Amino acid sequence: MIDFTNTISVLNDYAQRIKNLYREKNIEAGYDPAAELQNISFNVESDNGNFSMVFHMPDYWRWAENGRGPGKMPPEGSLIRWMEFKQILPSQVQLPDGRSYLPSMKSLEYLIRRKIGREGTQGQHTWEATENEIKESLIRDVKAALEQDFNMYLKARLQNLK
Repeated sequence: MIDFTNTISVLNDYAQRIKNLYREKNIEAGYDPAAELQNISFNVESDNGNFSMVFHMPDYWRWAENGRGPGKMPPEGSLIRWMEFKQILPSQVQLPDGRSYLPSMKSLEYLIRRKIGREGTQGQHTWEATENEIKESLIRDVKAALEQDFNMYLKARLQNLK
């Protein structure tokens, strides 16, 4: 049986690089570096010479990545942390009778959620950009590691035949 140690090591290195690059791209796109979206983990799996990198992300990453079409509001409370990070804060509202009041964060969040429900949002496509940036070098390096693992296997088999 072939020992795929080099290949698995390369895949683990790339999975970590992908995770770090994705995080950088999200920060550049204006996401909070401490946000749950940054909490991704990965597993490199091997099954009879079939390899996969499996990434585990929060459920809502797909809306951050692809956007959200109109028709449904995000869940209540889901935008508060984002609003605080972006410094989207309520401002004084002047009423027609001359009085003014300061709406709550919850009220402001409702208005933003309602707008998203009506108009949708654009996606950031940071995962897609991350994949595109790293794909060619990943393929090249995995091919080289597989070749090295296979050559080591052949050498060992040939020595056993002597």
